[in-house]
Amino acid sequence: EEAGGGGTAAEESASKERKKKRQAMECREEAQAADEEEDAAATSKTKLKKRQASEKVVDDVAATKGRPKPEVEAEAADEEEDAEATSRKNKKQRQASQKVEDDIAAKKSRPKPEVKAEADAAWSSDGADSGDVGTIFEDEDLLVINKPAGMICHPSPGYWDHGTVVHALEGRLPKQMLEHRGSYTGEADSFIPRAVVHRLDKGTTGVLLLAKSPAAEAHLTEQFKGRSMEKRYVALLLGHPGGDARAASVRVNAAIGRDPKRPGKMVVAADGKVAKSVVHVHAYDPSANVSLVSVELHTGRQHQIRVHCAHLGAAVANDDDYAGSADVAAFRKAFKKLPSKRPLLHCWSMKLAHPVRRDEELTVKAPLPLDMRRVIEQLWPDLPGKPDKWPQAKEWRVRLRGLPYSVEAQQVIDFLAPKLAVTQEMVRIPKKNKKLRTVKTGDVRPGEAEVFVLATAKAMEAVRELSGTELGGRWVEVSVEPAEAE
Repeated sequence: EEAGGGGTAAEESASKERKKKRQAMECREEAQAADEEEDAAATSKTKLKKRQASEKVVDDVAATKGRPKPEVEAEAADEEEDAEATSRKNKKQRQASQKVEDDIAAKKSRPKPEVKAEADAAWSSDGADSGDVGTIFEDEDLLVINKPAGMICHPSPGYWDHGTVVHALEGRLPKQMLEHRGSYTGEADSFIPRAVVHRLDKGTTGVLLLAKSPAAEAHLTEQFKGRSMEKRYVALLLGHPGGDARAASVRVNAAIGRDPKRPGKMVVAADGKVAKSVVHVHAYDPSANVSLVSVELHTGRQHQIRVHCAHLGAAVANDDDYAGSADVAAFRKAFKKLPSKRPLLHCWSMKLAHPVRRDEELTVKAPLPLDMRRVIEQLWPDLPGKPDKWPQAKEWRVRLRGLPYSVEAQQVIDFLAPKLAVTQEMVRIPKKNKKLRTVKTGDVRPGEAEVFVLATAKAMEAVRELSGTELGGRWVEVSVEPAEAE
C-alpha cells in the first residue's frame, strides 16, 4: 500500500511539472507573437512613411515643374531604369576590360616571335590587316594602293554599295573617272569605272593602279595591252613547281580558257588565250611541302597564276578553288593562326612608265601582308623580309668540254642530274652535216655541249663542282657564266 501511495504522489508531481512547462511555453509563444505583431506594425508604419515621403517628393516635383503627377512618376521610373541599364553596362565593360587584361597577361607570359623590321617598311597601311586601303603613291594623274584581301575592285552583283576599292576611295577619285568605261569588258552585269584599268582577285592583296585623269587612263591601258609593264607577284605554293627535278625556275606557256565544268573558274585549255608566266622558287620546305615563289606575268589572264601553278602540280596555298581540299585542310591545320582563308597570293611589285610623264620610270612595291609573313617566318626564319633580298634565279649557260663526239642529250642530263635538273629542250649538242662533215656557224663544236638554265647562283656553284669528273671515259671540263655574257 505504501508503495502504491508513493507512486500516486510521484505521478501528481510529474503532472504538475508538465503543466508548468506547458504554461511557460504558451507564455513564450504569446510573447513572441506579440513581438512579431509589433515588428509587423513597425514595418508597416515605416513603409507608410516612405510611401508618404515619396508621394510628397513627387508632389513637390510636380508642383515645381508644373506638370501632372503621373508624368513625373513615369520620369522617375525611366530614370531608375536608366540607372539600372548603366549599372549593367558598366559591369560588362569591367568584365571585358578584365578579360583584355587577362589576355595581355597571358600573352606576356609567352615568348613573342620576332617580326622582321624589314617587312614593316613605312607604308600608309598593311592592306591585309585592315579594311582600309594603303596608299603607296599618288599624284594628280595616278593613285597606287595596297589592296587588302576580301575587297573586290569595282561594283558588281552583291557589291553595289559596299565592299569595293571604288567605295573605299570615295572622294579621292575625280568624278569623270568614276564614269562607266566605254570599252567592252565582257561583264555586262558589272560597273567598271574608267579609273579601274586593271584588277586583282578578291582574295589577292598588293599593288593596284588607278587612273585619276583621262590621259593616265589611256597610257596605262596602252602599257597593259602592250605588255611593257614588269609585274611580279609573291605566292606560297603547296608543293614544288619544279617537280621532282626541283627546278629553281619554271617557264609556263599554257593557254587559259573558261572551265566548262565550273562556272567562273579557269583552266589550261588548248583553245584558250595565250598565257605566259615564269615561276622562280626562292625557298622550299620539304617537311611542310611548301614553296615560296615569285611569279613574273607576261600576260594578264583571269586567275593566271593560280591556274598555272595548279597546272604545275603546286597550287597556291589556301586556295579553295584550285588546290585540293585535303591539301588546303592540312595547310590550315599546320598554320592555325592565319587571319584569313584567302589564296596566299600578293602583287608585290610593278615597274612602269609614268602615265603622263612618260620619260619617268616608276617602280611601286607593296609590303607582304601579315598572313604570308607569318608562314614565311615560321618556315624560313632567316629569310629577309623583303622579296628583292631573296635568292634570285637568272639564266645561266653551262658549257661542257672534252665530251665524246657521239654524246647524246640524255647523257648530258644524267651527268648534271646530281647538281642540276635539266630537260631535253635546255641541252644543245653538236649537229654534224653528214655530207660535208663540217660544223656550221652557231652550232656547238664536236666534243662540247651547252645547257641554258634558269637557276640561282648557289645552284651554279654546285654545278662547277662537276668539273673534272668522268663522262663516257673522258674527263669533262665544266664552266658556268651568265647567259647574257654571250
